[in-house]
Amino acid sequence: TDDPGRITLLFREANALHQNFYEPLYLPSDVRGGIDSAKEFIDTLERAGALREPPPPDSLNGTAQDGIDGNI
Repeated sequence: TDDPGRITLLFREANALHQNFYEPLYLPSDVRGGIDSAKEFIDTLERAGALREPPPPDSLNGTAQDGIDGNI
């Protein structure tokens, strides 16, 4: 990227949203505002070719507790 400071800022914002999932600290309006930054972060990583192909859904957690393959 031409602006390493921007990618760092976007990473921090996306990470804060991830943390907020487990420890709700932000108001819904703050989360909505951070979504655009998270999308920009993902777009930047995609343009840089830094994202791998995701694994198939049934390989993420193995067999679910109910016996159906896929995410738990």
